[in-house]
Order: sequence, then C-alpha cells, then structure tokens
Amino acid sequence: MARPQHGEDDALGQEGAAHGRAEAGEDPLAGPAVVVAYAAIGLLVILVMRMLAELSVARPDTGSFSSYAGRELGPWAGLTIGWLYAYQWCTRWPNAVRCPAS
Repeated sequence: MARPQHGEDDALGQEGAAHGRAEAGEDPLAGPAVVVAYAAIGLLVILVMRMLAELSVARPDTGSFSSYAGRELGPWAGLTIGWLYAYQWCTRWPNAVRCPAS
C-alpha cells in the first residue's frame, strides 16, 4: 500500500531511488549544507538547460543533446554522452522500481 507521500512525490516529479531513501529519517541530521547543495545543483541545471537552448536556437539539429556534444566537442564526446545517458537509464530504472517496494 502506497503512503500518501508517494502521490505527492509523483505530482512534484520527485519519484526515484535517491529521493525515496532520503525520506528514511536522515533529513534532520543533514544540516544546512543540504540547502547549499540543492541551490548549487539547481543553478547547474539551469545553466545546462540555457546552454542547450542556446545551441538549439543557434544550430537546430534533429538529434538529442549528444548530437550537440558530438558536433561541438567531437565524435568521441557525442558517443560518450549518448552511452552514458543510456547507461544511466539502465541503472536508474531498476532502483526506482525496487526502492518503493522496500
């Protein structure tokens, strides 16, 4: 049976393995560094999204972000980014399925 928090997490787009583990009670022990870490990561995400927006406006392409990396940094970067993205999905999905069950 799902807890009410699970519905809220899904509505906020926060489902996943790492967020599910953080709810286990470690939050009060984390301290103010958590706020700084979330702010830094949020800023990094905003900067990356702005960079991708600039690239897509300057030179539109039908591929994904790995095609931009391949064009700007070389074929090795596009291949590496593409495979790392696929690997990330292959390793994150089983964790996302396993964690709510435990």
